[in-house]
Amino acid sequence: MSKLNAKVKERLENIVKQNFTVLVGDANGADKAVQRYLADRRYQRVVVYCMDVCRNNVGNWPTHEEKTRPGLARDRHYYGIKDLAMAKDASAGDLHHVLGASGIKNVDSFLASLQTKRAESDHPEFAFRF
Repeated sequence: MSKLNAKVKERLENIVKQNFTVLVGDANGADKAVQRYLADRRYQRVVVYCMDVCRNNVGNWPTHEEKTRPGLARDRHYYGIKDLAMAKDASAGDLHHVLGASGIKNVDSFLASLQTKRAESDHPEFAFRF
């Protein structure tokens, strides 16, 4: 996904209007498209989460780098480490407000549904992907 649709742009605008800090990954595709959108608006409240070295940081924002030992395979498990760090760094209150701002009508119900879903991989992965 390299282009953002109108609904995603609307959600991002709601987040920007409320002056939330955006935690975003560094992957090509959706992460980079979100970064580009925020950079075009000169939005500064952004932290880019990455592994060892950031692949994309369009707005030259502060980064949160997860350091690992050399030789790890660059697979979904490897990049899942930063996704997990990003989820942990988003406080429950922030998460509640961000989800509400993004257009989710019943945030409490949505959060409860996440707890009932079984992870498809052997490590939990939770990140906002637009």
